Amino acid sequence: MGDPPVSGRAVRRSVVVPAFNEAGRIRKTLEELLTHLPTFVASYEIRVVDDGSEDETPIVVESITRMHPEVVL
Repeated sequence: MGDPPVSGRAVRRSVVVPAFNEAGRIRKTLEELLTHLPTFVASYEIRVVDDGSEDETPIVVESITRMHPEVVL
């Protein structure tokens, strides 16, 4: 399975996750995406866009990025 080649290379997908004060939910959201995206696409990134959270959202996301380089804050 995976993406069909386009001009000899795989298509990369980006998933954008907007976040504002989501420390209590963002870990589960990202874990679900990391579990299921590989079954649909071969190459992907998950971009979390933090809109100035005042909670621990950036810290939670950064902890995930250390283990999963496909997650970007």
